[in-house]
Amino acid sequence: MSNNEFDNLDVLYTSSYVRAIQTLKYLTIKNELEINIISDLGERKFGIDSWDQLPENFERKQFLDENYKIGNGESQKEVSNRMYSTILKILHENKNKRIAIVSHATAISYLLKNWCDIQVVEDKLRYSFNGNILLDGYFNYCETFKLEFDDNNKIISIKNIKFD
Repeated sequence: MSNNEFDNLDVLYTSSYVRAIQTLKYLTIKNELEINIISDLGERKFGIDSWDQLPENFERKQFLDENYKIGNGESQKEVSNRMYSTILKILHENKNKRIAIVSHATAISYLLKNWCDIQVVEDKLRYSFNGNILLDGYFNYCETFKLEFDDNNKIISIKNIKFD
């Protein structure tokens, strides 16, 4: 699939993180749109002051236990709920519009758990929706998913967009 998925967008949203804003800037040139920044699209909050405070196997523990968190950080469930409610708000405010949203791998992976079947295959995660494999392994940087919703904001399809 070519990058024409990004043609004719109506609205652009991103987290407040610099790297997310920089990613979305490419689409502002192409579509002559302003960027809407929403901090609730941000990555999960770890609840630590420095990386050496991160417990061993933190990622695995948090993935396996949706309520696991440390300090003032967020659990998988909290990130998923935050992302889900933010997406629904964006959809509600932008009925029948083509929307691009830039967020972060962990936040997106927790959001996708709302709709996807997830299996562990040879120590890698396999995400699938309606029998179609979306992701088989790890998130690559700038992984791109196309989500389609019906008029009631119910998910219709999810595709992993690959570029030629």
